[in-house]
Amino acid sequence: MRLSRDLDQLKSRYDAIVVGSGYGAGVSASRLARMGLSVAVLERGREIPIGDFPDSVPDAAREFQYTIEGVHQGKPNGLFDLHVGRDMHVLVGCGLGGTSLINANVSLPPDPRVWEDPRWPHELFADGSLNQGFERAKAMLRPLP
Repeated sequence: MRLSRDLDQLKSRYDAIVVGSGYGAGVSASRLARMGLSVAVLERGREIPIGDFPDSVPDAAREFQYTIEGVHQGKPNGLFDLHVGRDMHVLVGCGLGGTSLINANVSLPPDPRVWEDPRWPHELFADGSLNQGFERAKAMLRPLP
């Protein structure tokens, strides 16, 4: 079963357009659709059908793209998209499902020390609902070891 559609199948108008298809965007699109809105989800990668996910090192290597010093190399729609920066490197997923495609189903809350960094905006903690959000996600996703 294929979830994605070709560009020529897009309607000329939608009530909502969601950019991305990972965890956050997927939940947003689902909630908007359940409200009765017509929703288009746009993703920069491709759908990887069941059975086609790379399951060996050589297969994964063929699905790699990276950007170093502003220069992009590798497969343009490769599943693994590495951005090498001066202070930080980021590995993201490229495909229908976003980074959820490559995070190995890890659903651990951040180490509490993460929140000690003063660069986090105080609004994130102002109403005390951050932990409540993690608990809601845990109840919805029901992770298991």
